[in-house]
Amino acid sequence: DAIKEAVKTSAPQCAFCGESTGPLTKEHLWPTSLNRRFTEGSSGSHFFLSRSPQKFVAGEPTVKDVCVKCNNGELSRLDTYACELYDLFFHKIIEQGESVHFIYDYDQLLKWLMKIAYNSARIHGSDTGILAYYAKYILGNFRRPRNVRLFAQLICPGIVTHMEEAAT
Repeated sequence: DAIKEAVKTSAPQCAFCGESTGPLTKEHLWPTSLNRRFTEGSSGSHFFLSRSPQKFVAGEPTVKDVCVKCNNGELSRLDTYACELYDLFFHKIIEQGESVHFIYDYDQLLKWLMKIAYNSARIHGSDTGILAYYAKYILGNFRRPRNVRLFAQLICPGIVTHMEEAAT
């Protein structure tokens, strides 16, 4: 029994549910379906900042530490919700003076944003402790944390000068 327990605890565990009942799957930082929407009509190239400053990597960042049940279940539903919000509210650039009546489900949006933050922390080797604590809430298995607040603001596009662009 001690050997079985040792093997069980050393098996890879899902970053969200903590189970080690099967193979772990790749979790994308940004859902592929949302990434497609972002790059639609562009050259298709997109980059993300790697752990090393000044190093950009082509492609979609992923981490392989999520079980099939979580990845294809609640996490997929959250990604679908984010895509719906994008299609309804974010696909069009809002110009100064325009307004948007943003209708959203507070918990769904908060869970999705926390999922993105947790994925980003794991991909970039950041401190994941506090975000791992909220995994049960992200999966819908726990009530909303009282110490977390979501503030949303619509920001109009601005003009980037050549000097600002060169600085990036």
